[in-house]
Amino acid sequence: MVEKKGIISIIYDNNGGQLYFLLVHKNLPGNKAWEFVKGHVIGEMNTEEAAKQEINETVGIKRYTVKKKLDFPFAVSDGSDTIMNDVFLVETSMNVPVKLDYDINKLNTYLWCNKKRTLETISEKHRELLEKALPELEKTAGL
Repeated sequence: MVEKKGIISIIYDNNGGQLYFLLVHKNLPGNKAWEFVKGHVIGEMNTEEAAKQEINETVGIKRYTVKKKLDFPFAVSDGSDTIMNDVFLVETSMNVPVKLDYDINKLNTYLWCNKKRTLETISEKHRELLEKALPELEKTAGL
């Protein structure tokens, strides 16, 4: 088993005290799910820089603020490997254009959802992450 480094960006909009989350739809054969933006960290790259690069490449958002890196890593299995993800809270506006790195076989669409719908929609692992991150996220967002 190999341990790899990764990032997960919980991208949100605090719209009048209501949190909305940007989800992307993973469309891999045998693995279709709604998730937060995520990616691998290559080499000795700083994880915040990796998160910014992944946001730029995956959803093309140009205006956003990395508000916080959470105090805990989040482990995800990838076959026989474990990916230890640094998790970032990233604030933007739903009015900022999203330019998805569209690939019918990888990511095929995106969606903005309120908190309730997000918890109903996202993959089980990302739901666990959001439930763990919500207290800090709500504090960071001033809710």
